[in-house]
Amino acid sequence: GRYFGTITYTKDGEYVYVITEDTPDNPTPGMTYSEEEVTLSVEVEKAEDGTLSIKSATYKYADDTEGNTFTNEYTKPEGSASIPVEKAMTGNTYSGSETFIFDLTVGAATKKGSDEAVAAADMPTVSSTSVTVAKDATESFSITNYTVPGTYTYTIKERKPTQATPGMYYDETERTVTIEVDYAADGKTLVATVKEGTTEITDDDPLVITNKYSKITYTPEAEKSVS
Repeated sequence: GRYFGTITYTKDGEYVYVITEDTPDNPTPGMTYSEEEVTLSVEVEKAEDGTLSIKSATYKYADDTEGNTFTNEYTKPEGSASIPVEKAMTGNTYSGSETFIFDLTVGAATKKGSDEAVAAADMPTVSSTSVTVAKDATESFSITNYTVPGTYTYTIKERKPTQATPGMYYDETERTVTIEVDYAADGKTLVATVKEGTTEITDDDPLVITNKYSKITYTPEAEKSVS
C-alpha cells in the first residue's frame, strides 16, 4: 500500500477525512479508475496527564463496511476493421455467372508516432486472406484483434483465373490500403480508419476494382449470282 504524510495532532477529539482516487490528466488507455470514497475517522484521546494517543482509526466505504482498498479495472483495448471490396464491370453487358477472387497480403505495420515495427505477437488477425465477389457485389476482408495503435498496410489484388472468361480483361493492379489504428476518445477501445491513399474506404464507399468485358458479333453475308 501507499501512505499519506504523517498527521500531527495537538488536541483530542474525532477527526474525519475523505479519501478518493484522482483520475490522472493522461489516463492509461483501458483503465477504469475507482470512484470509491473511503472515510477515515481518527479518534484522539487524552490521558489524565495530558498525553495524547490514537484510540482508534477506522476506514469505511460509503455503504458503511470497513476497508480502504481502491480497485481499478483494466481491460486491454482492442479494435477491428474491415476492407470492403466491390467488383464493377465496364464495356459490354456481362450476363455470365463468373465470380471474382481477391487476395490480401499483409504488409508493414509500425507503431503510432514511430518507425518501430509492431511485434509479430501483437499483429491483428486476418479472418481470411481471400474473398470471392460477384459482379456489382461487395465483400469484405475482416481484421480483428488490433491491440497496438499504429499504421498497418495491406495489398489487395484480383486473382486472374486459370481459365479466364473470353473477352474479360481482369484488373490485376495491386491496391495498397492503410489502416490507421488509434484509441477511441474514452480510451476503452481502438478505432480504425481505412484508406487508399487519402480516400477513406467505408461500407458506403468500398474499394472498387473494375474489369472490362468486351465482345463483338459479326454476321457474314453472301450473295448468290446466276449467269
